[in-house]
Amino acid sequence: MLPIFSNNDLELIANALEVIEPDDRGNRERSDELSTIFYQAMKDADHEDDAGKVFAKVFQSDRHGQIIAMKKTDDDEGKPEVRFFVEPEGAGVCSIAIGYEDDDEGHERCISFFEALDPATAGQSIKPLTDLIVNIDK
Repeated sequence: MLPIFSNNDLELIANALEVIEPDDRGNRERSDELSTIFYQAMKDADHEDDAGKVFAKVFQSDRHGQIIAMKKTDDDEGKPEVRFFVEPEGAGVCSIAIGYEDDDEGHERCISFFEALDPATAGQSIKPLTDLIVNIDK
């Protein structure tokens, strides 16, 4: 079973991500500290929101390390999205999202995608982000 975050966990993650500064990129000690926060949140909580619905999943990838997928709404426009968080080698925690229209069909598509999300699909979903970071380093 994949770990799932509760509302409390989500707040811890959001707070942890907010404190990441550009100077933290590549800072292994800071990365380890954030990983500890994430794992503690997963260990201590029941991993479901108040309605018992899953809204975050964590995958472990040999190629990309930890991938966090979170079903949420876009902060600017309120549209449904699945946002992925990953820490590519040589970079800090980065995110990329797959967004949907803010209508019934868009919400249903977002929910369906998230429910079916597996490690392979999560890896493919972050590929544009990780490819961009690799090309920046060249």
